[in-house]
Amino acid sequence: GVIDEEADMDLPRCWNGAPEQRNVGICREGTRRCIDGRLSQQCFGSPRPDVGQERLCDGLDEDCDGLVDEGDHLTDPTGVLRAGDACNTGLDGVCAAGQLVCGVAGLQCESISGPAIEICNGLDDDCDGVFEEDTDADGDGVPRCRPCANGEAPNPQGFCAFDCNDSAANGREGVAFSPNINERCTGQDNDCDGRIDEVFVLVDESGHPIDRDGARAFTPDRLVYNQVSNCGACGQECTRANAVTRCDTGTCELVSCRAGYLDLDGDPDNGCEVSDCRPDNVGAEAFRSIGTLCQKPMYDDASDCACVGTYQCQRGGGAPSVECIVDPGNVDEGDIVPSAQCPAGQRVNVVAETCDGLDNDCDGRADEVFVRQGPDGGPILDDDGDVIYADVEHCGGCNARCAPPFARIAACAVAECVIERCQDGRVDLNGAVEDGCEYACAFSGPEVCDGTDNDCDGRVDEGLGGCAP
Repeated sequence: GVIDEEADMDLPRCWNGAPEQRNVGICREGTRRCIDGRLSQQCFGSPRPDVGQERLCDGLDEDCDGLVDEGDHLTDPTGVLRAGDACNTGLDGVCAAGQLVCGVAGLQCESISGPAIEICNGLDDDCDGVFEEDTDADGDGVPRCRPCANGEAPNPQGFCAFDCNDSAANGREGVAFSPNINERCTGQDNDCDGRIDEVFVLVDESGHPIDRDGARAFTPDRLVYNQVSNCGACGQECTRANAVTRCDTGTCELVSCRAGYLDLDGDPDNGCEVSDCRPDNVGAEAFRSIGTLCQKPMYDDASDCACVGTYQCQRGGGAPSVECIVDPGNVDEGDIVPSAQCPAGQRVNVVAETCDGLDNDCDGRADEVFVRQGPDGGPILDDDGDVIYADVEHCGGCNARCAPPFARIAACAVAECVIERCQDGRVDLNGAVEDGCEYACAFSGPEVCDGTDNDCDGRVDEGLGGCAP
């Protein structure tokens, strides 16, 4: 028979390596064998870990440290390809340039860069196979890039003025980024000039935003917002109660109290908190009116236009008084508030403009709908300095209607009524607008001998040499 057959034995397990590598990765326990009736001291079937870092990208933990395919220079089983080598991904644009990296399926070629938002650089940044610099995705009329004309200095990418955000989403948002719009206080470069919020922040002599130390600022966190309406941040108004303020290097400061108010507690944050007016020095009724709405006329004529203000405490060098004030910053405000000093939102009694020599719609212009206007919206004046009424219903003056008798089309040209076309069967023979197309005549052609005025010139059978119909 067979003695000591190993198949029937429960041979002891063994391990020749470091304890922490036992049954880790490719490292597995071996067994001791029965040789010549004795249990061997040698451990069979126990692979030793590779020395040093792993060499192959094969999905195995060859150095038995619990990590698979770690390292930067793994090769494929042939030893020809190595992780980190350059490769071509087969993709379009900038995505074509790749690098071999070790993945679950072995060495794989992955893009080094992209896809990214298309920018003005002459490259296919979004890897769609299309050079998109000459497109206009947001529909603002500005292509992604514009080639330079003669004499223009190109930017570092070799182009001139370009749209810094030409995405279709930008168009749906109402075009928030375009060289065609004005800069907005948003913390972004809306007008695509390479500067952020330059209209609202501290800038150097060249108009570039700077930080508090005077160094050029390229990020929103370093900008110094320095306007009363944007002090310290976009939309942060520099206002204090009953006070004149200023924004100094991004900090709101109280400059002075408005007439009739005092800053007794010295706290600039609550402004000028104490009124100089009291019931005993201005009267109880006037004192109660402080802060309520009031109106001042915009004209001293028959116009009803007025400007809304508030009753405020004033001290003009004498005793305090309560006055209707439209613009608290105007110390010389009179009893009449011109339209230029009355914001549109404060104008009242506004009605549609009618031809009466008055400013009915309270925009500072009288009869502007009915007179000739220049490119600036102002009226064109005649040699005598008067406005020129050029409306058909008000030709040369209000309610002077241009409607000559029997005229089909009439017009008001330079304050004068003119006939442009007569009704069928009527002729303006004498050229007088007052009687319009006064001559009844149906034009039939050149004059013929028939006893009628064929050419409607007021004569019958003229020039026909003794014609006898």
